[in-house]
Amino acid sequence: MDENLSKALKLYEKYLSPSDPRMGQVLVAIGQHRHMIGQAVSAEGLFRSVIDLLSTPSGLASPQLRYSLYRAYYGYGNLLADWEGRERDAAHMREKASQVKVLRLNPYVPLSPMVFVEGQDPGEVDYF
Repeated sequence: MDENLSKALKLYEKYLSPSDPRMGQVLVAIGQHRHMIGQAVSAEGLFRSVIDLLSTPSGLASPQLRYSLYRAYYGYGNLLADWEGRERDAAHMREKASQVKVLRLNPYVPLSPMVFVEGQDPGEVDYF
């Protein structure tokens, strides 16, 4: 899993600047994975980076990016809940997640993050 996420990150880095909000989509997935494998400090840094990156007007511009922000807040809340003495911080992050306006979709319909078309300008990447 970590290898696939690393490949996804390299692909995003090839076409996008580090400050592009779309980077948050792969970073939140890596953060969730790091939490699952017990790399809490790394996961915390990733969740915080995604929250900083997507808590901007451009980060809130599309449903997919808002969903990534929701996942970052909620994932960070879950991570904090695992740490002794961080229950209040966990509840705060989950509250922040609940305030993000996301589409309520059928859980069996995946959100495809983006599609790169060979020869297409990265600025023209479309969501579908």
